[in-house]
Amino acid sequence: VSAAASENLIAALREILTNAAKHAEASKVEVVITLEDSEVLLTATDDGIGLPTDGPGRRSGMANMAARAQELGGECRAERVSAEGGTRVIWRVPA
Repeated sequence: VSAAASENLIAALREILTNAAKHAEASKVEVVITLEDSEVLLTATDDGIGLPTDGPGRRSGMANMAARAQELGGECRAERVSAEGGTRVIWRVPA
């Protein structure tokens, strides 16, 4: 994995864990990092309150993660896990 990919992966993971602790009121976060077909994939799923259903809310951390991924030719997206809550962040970049 390139230095840029690993550095930005760590920054994205920090942001995800910070959001889960500070904003999502999550009690757990499952993190999976894989290397597949020369791509680094970070998937993090929490059991918190989930993304707002009535609009985007404050999303500066997500915007930063997306910008980091895009600069490396990748992508970042977040989705609500269920109607009850939870958030899944998928961050992928070339290795």
